[in-house]
Amino acid sequence: LRLWDTSKQSDPPASIPLADQDVRSVEFSPDGHWLVASGDAMGPHKYYIAKLWDLTKGTPTLSNAFALDKNSDVITSLAFSPDSSILATGDLRGTILLWDMQHLDKSPDRISVNNPDPSDYSADGVESLALSPDKLLAVSTFGGLIWLWDLKQPGAGPTKFDAFSNFSQAEKESMMGYLLEVRSVAFSP
Repeated sequence: LRLWDTSKQSDPPASIPLADQDVRSVEFSPDGHWLVASGDAMGPHKYYIAKLWDLTKGTPTLSNAFALDKNSDVITSLAFSPDSSILATGDLRGTILLWDMQHLDKSPDRISVNNPDPSDYSADGVESLALSPDKLLAVSTFGGLIWLWDLKQPGAGPTKFDAFSNFSQAEKESMMGYLLEVRSVAFSP
């Protein structure tokens, strides 16, 4: 992971080694307090973590990273809420963890896209996450679904949208071999 200070373009970037992990996603919190990175585990040991740094405590290094290690597969997407109070991590198995940034010592809230077959995660893996100012969570999956949760209503189920529901069967069949996925979700400010 490399960090460039754009105000000092002549300086080389700071480099943060992540051991045997490729970087897949990086996010800064909107308040500038946090940096989080996730990736694919490499080598003989499979682990699925995101590394979190408190930027108010100096330069990020591998040794001062906080490990967010509760996901059950490769973390594919990260998103902070606009007020920086929540970090969402989403993985290939469709699990989304909601981390309370004031209480990282507590277990995160866990929500999931409802895949009836947990061994088949090709369609329900999290592609993208977004959190709105009014605490809505949008999740897109590799299978072309968009899930919307209202986090102000704990226990309430999500609303599910099929991004390709208006496609005819012929149109879907013509796209065989391509993933019908939604690569990104976002909220207007």
